[in-house]
Amino acid sequence: MLRRYGKNKVLRDIFRKAVKVYRVNQFTRCMEQMANINSKAVMYVTDAGFERWLRAYNRRKRYNIMLSNIAEAMNNAIKNYRELPITGVIDYSRGVLQHWFHDRRTSAGKLKSTLTTKADVNICVKDEKARYLRYSSAFLAAAYSGKIHPIGHPPEWLVLEDIASVVVLPPVGRHLPGRPKKNRTPSFGEEGHY
Repeated sequence: MLRRYGKNKVLRDIFRKAVKVYRVNQFTRCMEQMANINSKAVMYVTDAGFERWLRAYNRRKRYNIMLSNIAEAMNNAIKNYRELPITGVIDYSRGVLQHWFHDRRTSAGKLKSTLTTKADVNICVKDEKARYLRYSSAFLAAAYSGKIHPIGHPPEWLVLEDIASVVVLPPVGRHLPGRPKKNRTPSFGEEGHY
């Protein structure tokens, strides 16, 4: 659908929203909006079958897991053995899966905490960063406690003559080589997405 009709940004955004909604009435609203933009796109996705691509009509609970990671990992594991007869490929694939399951079962059996090792490490890192933070609701309230007074329209401003006569020139300096930096450096404790 995106390849055929995705050039229209509004249509594309509505379609992406329609895919993710859980309720049929929300989906119906999205389809009506799509039909107002391009009825052929609506016919195209309807012919594909809603249960194949839509959360609201899916019989199973996918919970947003629609990945092909295991297939890619398996393809990578058997890439040197694809030339074998099919029975050899299947036998080698079984061995790979057997090895993976054994390793993961062994490492899962060694876990001492409720969480997985990766989740445990992530929480420890965040906990360590949080030790340096002193945020509270009082700080938030204080940050926005000041007032910003309106300045009015420029013709109404009362500017002293000795200030109005001063000519302000741009700062003297040279540009550094390369492109100017667009993204700011995150402060300590920031995750990097704002």
